[in-house]
Amino acid sequence: MAKALQTVLVAPLDWGLGHATRCIPVVEKLIEKECTVVLGGSGIGLNLLRSRFPQLDFMELPSYNITYPETGSMHFHLIKKLPSLLKTIDREKRTLEKAIDTLGITHVISDNRYGLHSNKARCVLMTHQVHIASGLSIGLADQLLFLLHKIFLQKFDVIWIVDFGDNEGLAGKLSSSKGLKIPFLYTGTLSRFKMPELKFRNDTGLKYEHIALLSGPEPQRSLFEKKCFDFFRALDGPCLIVTGKGNSVREKVGSIDVWSSIQDDELVSILKSGACLYGRPGYSTLMDLARLEHEKAIFIPTPGQTEQEYLGKRISENHGYTIIKQKDFPNSGMICSGSKLPEMQNGLLERCIQGLLSA
Repeated sequence: MAKALQTVLVAPLDWGLGHATRCIPVVEKLIEKECTVVLGGSGIGLNLLRSRFPQLDFMELPSYNITYPETGSMHFHLIKKLPSLLKTIDREKRTLEKAIDTLGITHVISDNRYGLHSNKARCVLMTHQVHIASGLSIGLADQLLFLLHKIFLQKFDVIWIVDFGDNEGLAGKLSSSKGLKIPFLYTGTLSRFKMPELKFRNDTGLKYEHIALLSGPEPQRSLFEKKCFDFFRALDGPCLIVTGKGNSVREKVGSIDVWSSIQDDELVSILKSGACLYGRPGYSTLMDLARLEHEKAIFIPTPGQTEQEYLGKRISENHGYTIIKQKDFPNSGMICSGSKLPEMQNGLLERCIQGLLSA
């Protein structure tokens, strides 16, 4: 049981929905520990957490306003935006310092929000990317990115690595602790879906042969959406596109069902019926599919997003999934199959949270 008067801020980065969805099991565990939990964030990520936990207080944090380039490397795009990002990190830190005093925050769990550290609270940074993939063949580039990343990492009391081991985990070399000189723990894979309860959920009756899950910053989300519409219009079976816009709009566009969001039970039912999933090989998506044991998927990495390109290559080589560049999607050689993705829990998250609250 947690100590009395422990108030924990849980705050995911506003970069698509993945950072928010993987915070769900963290929030659930903190509630079990009878902590007071405050949700922090911005945009659709915060909205998702608020809808999932309507009983919890929340606070708005500055938005990073991250966008993807239409062409070229994401890293070079972010370097150009670095002054703006650093200003956001500074605003984020100042917002936290005020919240610690006004809300009595004693602990912070930040999912990739680099300004959420303070000497007045115990602060955790949660990430699966200790090492950032440059996408370049020159190893020195990856080493330089790691050295720069460590400047931000070392401001936190402990790093929670969202995976289950060096190199052997789902994220491969990205989640390696090599070279990390500050305290760290592995959380295991984190998914919003619970097992074994999923196996006993009622079937919603939804049947689709094809489902596209869209997410992430613009303009690449919209570019991928158009590709999916063009592809699905040529198919005979029932198709669903989930746009990831975070509201509750549901409509039909020609023969295609278009939803802005999807409930957990609905997604489980659709995937259990054998639908082929089309989406980004984002890390949270892979953790969810590992939990659901769903093996019918085709992945289209976001152009220039080197993390997704690395993860896509890894699951293609190790698990046989079809990975297609967005400019080549769709093509006649697509095969909707692969082998089960690995996951591990084994009480790792429990150990992380217990260690945080008892420190």
